[in-house]
Amino acid sequence: GGVYVSTYNGIYLLGGYIDGNSAQQNGGAIYGYYSVVEVSNGVIQNNLAELGSGGAIYAQSTEVKISNGVIKNNIATKGTGGGLHIYKGSLVFNGNENAFATLLNNRAPASCGGGLYGSYVETVDIDYLRAEENSSVYGGGIYLQYCNNCTIDGGVFTKNYSNQGAGLFVRSGCTTIKGGE
Repeated sequence: GGVYVSTYNGIYLLGGYIDGNSAQQNGGAIYGYYSVVEVSNGVIQNNLAELGSGGAIYAQSTEVKISNGVIKNNIATKGTGGGLHIYKGSLVFNGNENAFATLLNNRAPASCGGGLYGSYVETVDIDYLRAEENSSVYGGGIYLQYCNNCTIDGGVFTKNYSNQGAGLFVRSGCTTIKGGE
């Protein structure tokens, strides 16, 4: 992949692009392990996890924050999370009424979570996220399992595709949806 961030370090993409990277296993663009991954007004696009998960970002026990960022056209060919795969840790998507955080046209054709796959994530806080044209077998836009403290406020889920839960699939855990389309 493009960037590997490990134990107690971080990557902060403040504008700019991470484009066209490939990993044989996990994290086509970024692989975070016990670290911090933050994208603010940046774009992560056209990345590939060939045999693993997280076409754009694979994060294990990592704090992930996407603020007005765009994750688009990424693929996890055989794994989960075409855009992002988050295992443990925390996830925050921050946008606003004028500039949504965006998951666009990400794919996990053999598994779950076209845009986002989250498993055992302690906190999922989604404010003003646009999940559009993502696809997978389950949870085309977002797939969550065994996550606690999940809140979606002001999201738009449109034109996502899957066999079940095209926009959002929650397998187990607590999710509160406050508003959105």
